[in-house]
Amino acid sequence: MIDFVNSLLGLEIPFWMFITVPAVLVFLILFIIWFVNTRIFKYRLRKIINAQDELQTMTAIKDFEKNYPPNKLMYYSKRMERYSRQMGSQVVQETGLADKWVQKLLTSKLPGKKDLRRVLLYCPAVFVFKAFIAAGKFSSLQKVFINWMKNEGEEKVIRLLAETCRGEDFDPTFGKIFLETHKELLSELTSEAEWYAR
Repeated sequence: MIDFVNSLLGLEIPFWMFITVPAVLVFLILFIIWFVNTRIFKYRLRKIINAQDELQTMTAIKDFEKNYPPNKLMYYSKRMERYSRQMGSQVVQETGLADKWVQKLLTSKLPGKKDLRRVLLYCPAVFVFKAFIAAGKFSSLQKVFINWMKNEGEEKVIRLLAETCRGEDFDPTFGKIFLETHKELLSELTSEAEWYAR
């Protein structure tokens, strides 16, 4: 075949060219497809963030979910972490991905440390108590939670736990580790208006 092409064109094309050129073309086409899809993905996310009113936000979210439903969006978790750092945690919450991360954290037989970190880093104001419950259930996650808590400030996190708790059961042994050292704060929380914080 190579000899036929060479004789037809009157050229001496080396064998490696017949392999390299098509491989480079395939790679280039795949790269262009990936690049265009990434740009479209990011554009749709930005429409959610840049929406001026509630109607625009809802329209942008519906458009995004039509193309990237939350189940499918799980495959884009790493990319969404990056975009969340650029655009704010709103992107994982409004697209429904935060709910999926929490669901995986709570229903998995052995959730990974990265699953807990995602919830703590990108949606703590909404789901920190869910992360606390998961850390109480799995000893492998407890150190991650405690380190995060120390970095954020224990008092701040205890208040967040009170705000995001909705009366769920939790492991009292795990809670005892840091709650014992904040008795004054706990006394303050007993006078909170919300029953779940008390």
